[in-house]
Amino acid sequence: MKSKYSFFAAILFFLIATFQLSSQQISNPSLEITPSTPEAAAFQKYGNIPIGEFSGTASINIPIYELKLKEMVVPVSLSYITRGIKVDEISSTVGLGWVLNAGGNITRNIRGKDDFGSYGYVTNLGNSTAIYNRYIARSFQEYTNEGGASSDAHGDHDYGFELAEGTMDGEPDLFSYSLPNSSGNFTYNHLGQIKPIPFRSIKISELTGNDFMITDEKGNKFYFETNETSFLELGSGSVNCNITSPFTPEGNYTSLLYLSRIETVNGELVQFNYENVNYDYTYFSSEIKSIADKITSPNSISKANSKCILKNNVAGKRLTSIVHEKTSIEFEYSVNNRQDLNGSNALHKISLKYNNQVINDWTLNHSYFTSTSGTGDAKYRLKLDSITENGKPPHVFDYESNTILPYRDSFARDHWGYYNGENNNTTLVPEARYRNRTVSGADRSPNPSYVTANILKKVTYPLGGHTEFTYEPNEYFYSGPEVSYVDHNVSLSVNGQVTNQSQIITIPQGGSFADVIFNYTPPPGGLTPGDIILASVTLVSPGNFQQTYELPVNSGSSSADYPNPNEMFLAAGDYEIKLLTTTTGFVGSLNFHWTVESTSQISSNKIGGGVRVKKLVDKSELGELNFREYKYHLPTNTATSSGFVNFQVNYFSTHQEFRYGSTQNSLLVSEYFTRKSNNTSLVGLVQGNYVGYEYVQTHFGDLNGILGKRVNTYSSDLDLGRNTTTWPFFPPTIYDWLRGRLLKTENYENDGGVFRTASEEEYFYEVLHDKFDKNSSLSNENIIPAVQSIIYAPALYFNGIESQPETLWMGTYHNVSGWFYLKQSKKKMFFYENGNKTLETIENFYYDNPGHAQLTRNTLTDSSGKSQENVFYYPDDISSASTLPGSALSSQEYAVVQQMKKSDQHLIAYPIQIEKKVDGTAIQKIRTIYSDWGNYLFKQNRILMGKESNALYSSYVFNKYDDKGNLLEFQQEDGMKVTLIWGYDKQYVIAKIENADFSEVASALGITEVVLRAYNENNLSQLDGLRNHQNMSNALVTTYTYDPLVGVTSIVNPRGYKTTYEYDSNNRLEFVKDSNGNLISENKYNYKN
Repeated sequence: MKSKYSFFAAILFFLIATFQLSSQQISNPSLEITPSTPEAAAFQKYGNIPIGEFSGTASINIPIYELKLKEMVVPVSLSYITRGIKVDEISSTVGLGWVLNAGGNITRNIRGKDDFGSYGYVTNLGNSTAIYNRYIARSFQEYTNEGGASSDAHGDHDYGFELAEGTMDGEPDLFSYSLPNSSGNFTYNHLGQIKPIPFRSIKISELTGNDFMITDEKGNKFYFETNETSFLELGSGSVNCNITSPFTPEGNYTSLLYLSRIETVNGELVQFNYENVNYDYTYFSSEIKSIADKITSPNSISKANSKCILKNNVAGKRLTSIVHEKTSIEFEYSVNNRQDLNGSNALHKISLKYNNQVINDWTLNHSYFTSTSGTGDAKYRLKLDSITENGKPPHVFDYESNTILPYRDSFARDHWGYYNGENNNTTLVPEARYRNRTVSGADRSPNPSYVTANILKKVTYPLGGHTEFTYEPNEYFYSGPEVSYVDHNVSLSVNGQVTNQSQIITIPQGGSFADVIFNYTPPPGGLTPGDIILASVTLVSPGNFQQTYELPVNSGSSSADYPNPNEMFLAAGDYEIKLLTTTTGFVGSLNFHWTVESTSQISSNKIGGGVRVKKLVDKSELGELNFREYKYHLPTNTATSSGFVNFQVNYFSTHQEFRYGSTQNSLLVSEYFTRKSNNTSLVGLVQGNYVGYEYVQTHFGDLNGILGKRVNTYSSDLDLGRNTTTWPFFPPTIYDWLRGRLLKTENYENDGGVFRTASEEEYFYEVLHDKFDKNSSLSNENIIPAVQSIIYAPALYFNGIESQPETLWMGTYHNVSGWFYLKQSKKKMFFYENGNKTLETIENFYYDNPGHAQLTRNTLTDSSGKSQENVFYYPDDISSASTLPGSALSSQEYAVVQQMKKSDQHLIAYPIQIEKKVDGTAIQKIRTIYSDWGNYLFKQNRILMGKESNALYSSYVFNKYDDKGNLLEFQQEDGMKVTLIWGYDKQYVIAKIENADFSEVASALGITEVVLRAYNENNLSQLDGLRNHQNMSNALVTTYTYDPLVGVTSIVNPRGYKTTYEYDSNNRLEFVKDSNGNLISENKYNYKN
């Protein structure tokens, strides 16, 4: 058994933060500080893996250990998300698709320049404020590109130019944080203030060296002070790649910050230790190919294609240990270099230690996925085969092996980067339709047969049961325009004879690009005067004008075109294709090709990126089987997917470029058709996947068939301002934080093959944000704008003096720190026996103080109209000593509340008072009085209770704490005092002395209170002696010993009766014995092979 018994006073205070009207009553609090008698460790309940139905992904979690603090748990686990494996994905130290969850980190999406670089947004807050004032606050009204820069009094143009040049940053970076039990995003505003996305009442502070500290709502502090840096350089194979572009990080930049320590509100310290690890890898970044489209200046302007292959040099960190007091969780890495990532090593073992003695360990076993093509490290991917806890059978992981990923640099990728089987791709730039022809390129379409390559498909548990996964491609519904092309050809030929051939064709509305080529061989003697050779395309209808394209026959040539392929555009009308010769001996062929482009409105399902879970089967070691099957279609139409995406795939754009001519007083203008390897629409995730689903139906069943189903409805807020078709492609305002809210749940039971409703729940949210008001002043909302600038045309100069400034294209998007909360839930239960009956409850939730964003009221009303209400008061709700209903706070009590507020200690989530009302009448109050016990250790001093309108009375009094926040003495409602002595680094109660206060215990031992505070497990004999002390005859003394991190090893009750608990070599409870060594119980452990 590997459980740690942490004993502390389970006062009602610890429960009220999660108070639920429907399941709890406010009653007299009980106090439980003694350990429960340990029993055989219950095996972990494997299976029942949660599915994120909105994203269609399974979250597989293998728990390792939970470091339990007084009011916080720091979990260590391995997790896997089943969205699919990308071709260029690099395995973590755990294995492909797996991640080690141990502590936390802050990652950063650099937008524009590095915020902390020399030109960065945060480094130059004065510029950031100026940009805000010039472009955002005045909505570009004072911006002008006329009259030259010298006449621009506000410098708007100069700022825009510097943004485009990369010497100024108009875009704050987006940071993502991960704490042991929560996660989110944040960014800076133009004043340098840090804003969480979405809003949350945490406090994020920047420390020196661009490190961060996050303080949660309970005052716990998380320090991120361990940096991982990266340095980009060009890799072999790059062509015309500008790595020093305005939007590339400068030199070494911080790519990751790791959690370095936690300081809890109780004074506990958890330290995270790391070691250096340096590695590098090369990856394909981008490729751009362009075709000159229209040349509007006399001279053609060439545009070189580019390809960027980058090498990322990482000065990384890897976790070596988590330390709290004498407890440590240590991480050991393989001595062998990884085959797939030079310089890195696989995580080999995790050990749990106490006082440097190993309590338990977990061994990770690895091999490699090996591609059939490629060379070097790109051919391999680290694979986690199993993980074995000491003394137990392993977790075993099986992966899809019928389809193997290609080597990491392969171009066989779909739009989202997943394997599509197109191994003949030689580029990632897609095939394109350009005017009337197809330009060769990659096939980036998704392929269901390959997208599941190397994905996890089965987990076998230590007990012998297993879970199997069946996947299918993500799918979304598209309704909108679709362009199609139909090619047409006309061929006329002559073979030495006189001919006059023609054919009439019709070009439909919208016109068409065409190309015509005339291949010929002149007569052996050449042409003589008067001979006519004519190849032409002539507009014959409408007849208001005539347009003829003639292809001349030139001496010494064998072909002609007009004027070159793809340059002929024919307006709608009838055209005559004609080939005329008046001489013999002439051989030739006229080939005319045109394409009709048409746009139609379609509504159909399309394949999206990655996979979703189709079916999950749990099978126990006894052969019991349960399954869950997921359907992602509309409830009213099984043929229509409920999936949606945030973008439409586009790799192409047409745009102009300007360059100087022979002087800087004129510009050469060229228009290009550009193809890119990266999607121009900035492919974005939808709550962790590429497709989100508004409706998900889950069928539940066992060996007997389907037992019931559930239909869930989710929110599907789209991003704002997402441009996927027109250059330049400015980013959208992202609303992923609003997506995936559960709106409705309907549960059905299978009654003889007919589904009937068993229950339904509806959820209504308050969203404090106006998407269309960028200057919104709603509570708890911060809209942080970002500005991008592109030089559309360079400045003009005459005699060295600027005559016209650069033409800039500028665009904005916004980072929204908005807030939403559950406002109401409606729950109905349906009964069909003895006549149909429906019971309904409505619960309303109120957040009356947006400052701390905590639940302040909730009401529950049942079908009969009876209501219950809870009212919560937090430190930030208390503006004076008399704010709270009931008696006023003393001046000292009120002063402590002031210290707890968010502006000081940030202890904002602790209720000071709770009231319960029934049908509007207050029936009970609970008030918690806090004190500062030294060094800002805020702990309960008293719990006061009152019924109806009666005065508050003391229910519990807490008289003493130690410096770790452990309770040393308290007084129960009946007046009896209880003393607690702590040992094992003050983590475990080693003695409970009832009916004696702390000073009386010290006096009986003949020591001072200071010495008694330092007592530990080495003083148990003195504490046991108190049972027979003449001054302690009315006291009840119970003592405890432990094997730390394993369990209690003995309990001696007040009568001196000793119960002993013995554990086997794998820390599992084996024997329970009485004072005489007689066996009380025995546990045996057998695992199925």
